[in-house]
Amino acid sequence: MTDVGINVIQRADIGRELGNYGKSKLTPDAAYALVLQADHPQAQAIVLSCTDMRSVEVIEDTLGKPVVASNQAMIYCLLRILGLARHDAAPGRLFDTLA
Repeated sequence: MTDVGINVIQRADIGRELGNYGKSKLTPDAAYALVLQADHPQAQAIVLSCTDMRSVEVIEDTLGKPVVASNQAMIYCLLRILGLARHDAAPGRLFDTLA
């Protein structure tokens, strides 16, 4: 994705096949452990790319940089396209940029 200005510096995965239901069984602590593994001093943000992982609990800025989950990003994009304001229950600082 370097052609759009995004460089992947480091990545992490759970290290085993999780199947159709395995990701939803990961605890928020396991998701946070993945965030820590993926972190790198040069990384400007961390993306949790899985639509069935319990990651809402770990998307806040705990590392001094944004942590964004794929479902969170999808909802954010839809709200922007539709011109809707931030809902009080929207998770994370990403939604603070909505009008």
